[in-house]
Amino acid sequence: MTTNLNSISILGCGWLGFPLGKKLQHEGFSVMGSITNQAKINTLREYGIAPVLIHLDNPETKALEVFLTSAVLIIAVPASRIHLPPLESLLKQAAETGSVKQVILVSSTGIYRNTRSEISESDTAAVDTNSNLFAVEQVVKSFDQLHPVILRMGGLVGYDRQPVNFAGSSKVRENPNGRINFIHRDDAVDILVQIIESGIQNETFNCCSDEHPTKKEFYSKLAGMAGIETPVFENVTEDSFKIISNKKVKMTLGFKFKELYKSLEA
Repeated sequence: MTTNLNSISILGCGWLGFPLGKKLQHEGFSVMGSITNQAKINTLREYGIAPVLIHLDNPETKALEVFLTSAVLIIAVPASRIHLPPLESLLKQAAETGSVKQVILVSSTGIYRNTRSEISESDTAAVDTNSNLFAVEQVVKSFDQLHPVILRMGGLVGYDRQPVNFAGSSKVRENPNGRINFIHRDDAVDILVQIIESGIQNETFNCCSDEHPTKKEFYSKLAGMAGIETPVFENVTEDSFKIISNKKVKMTLGFKFKELYKSLEA
C-alpha cells in the first residue's frame, strides 16, 4: 500500500484523540481513529474520521495493517492502559511497513517526581525511572527510525473535566501547597496539530499552562467562581510539589497557552 503523507492514525480516539481527529480532519488531513467498540463508529464517521476497531493487546491483523498505512501514528492511549509487549509489537510493525514516518506519544508530566523545584525536559534526574510512563517512553524512543516526539501533558482539563467538581475530594484537600500543572484540552490539541504541521522530530516537550498556583489557591478560587463552599484543606508540615516548565514548547512553537482560570469559567 502507498502512504498518504497527509495522513494520520490516532491510537485511542477518546477524550483527547477524538477532538484531535476532528481538528486534523478540519485542517485537511486524512484521519483514522482507533476505537475498541462499535458504538463509536457512526460518531467518528460523522466527523470524517475513518474508524478502525483495534484492541492493542490483541489487534486484528487486517485492521492493524490498514491502520498503519498513515504517515503519522499518534498514541493517545493513557500509559496506565498500555502494556509494553503489545506496544513494542505495534511499533515494530509500524517501522517495518515503511509507511509510518513518525510516531507521537501523548505522555504525562506524571513521569516527574515531586522535586520541590521547577522541572524542564533536560532534568533527567527528576524522572521516575520506575514508572510505567518511563517504560512506555523508552519503548517509543527505541524506535528512532520513527523520529519519535514525546509530549508530556499536564493534567488535562476543560469541558466535562472541570476541576471544581473535585474540590471536595480527599486528594484535593491533602497537600494544599502542592502546585497545579494543568493543560486545557484545546491547548493539547493545538500543540499536537502544530507538532505535525511543523515537521518537528526526535524531541520531548513538557506541555502545561503558564500558571502554577498552589492547590489551596486554585481550588479556593474555583470554588469562589462557582459559588460553592471553599474546601477545607489539611494542615501539613512539609510541602510536596513540582512546577513543570513549558518554556521549551513555547519557544519552539511560539505557542501561547490559554489563561488557566478564564479557560475554566462556566
